Amino acid sequence: MIQTLKYPPEWKRIRRFGRGVKYTLPIKDFTNQLQELAEGTKGLLLYRQAALTPWTYERKQSYIQYLLMGGVDGRSIFFNCKNWNYGQGSGHLQIVDGLERVTALLQFLDNDIAIFGEWLYDDFKDTLTATKSDYRLDVYVNDLNTDTESCEWCWNLNGFSRSVEDLQEIWKWRNYYANRNGG
Repeated sequence: MIQTLKYPPEWKRIRRFGRGVKYTLPIKDFTNQLQELAEGTKGLLLYRQAALTPWTYERKQSYIQYLLMGGVDGRSIFFNCKNWNYGQGSGHLQIVDGLERVTALLQFLDNDIAIFGEWLYDDFKDTLTATKSDYRLDVYVNDLNTDTESCEWCWNLNGFSRSVEDLQEIWKWRNYYANRNGG
């Protein structure tokens, strides 16, 4: 006999984190595709919402090599944009999760990271076809309307504490990048 699960009544009060839209972007054209996504917004914001240590050069190398060898995990990047509606939004396109992955990929595409010894992006960019699923990333854009909601999403997604030190670090980075990018 199959039993039906009964959820506690308080589960109905769990707030959803907006409605996300998924885009699948080819690695080969990631920079241009990301800029196109940001065109209908106030701009692209790549700053930390959590107190994390930036990746070393070696870790970035490892991530890019992993991607190109067909690694499955770590291909999702999460953004938020106030009032996002398929390419248009009234806020910045702001990274919520995946800053180090995006940074590593952009540096690789700019030939700033050598992989598998001394290979740069230009050495084999013709093999990174846009049609092969191994060479794509999934980008999700949510439509939360406040920085508080966006930070809460980041914290919950990554399991971060809400300590005073973490909050101070998060807002330090947020303010730095917001001021640098005009709001």
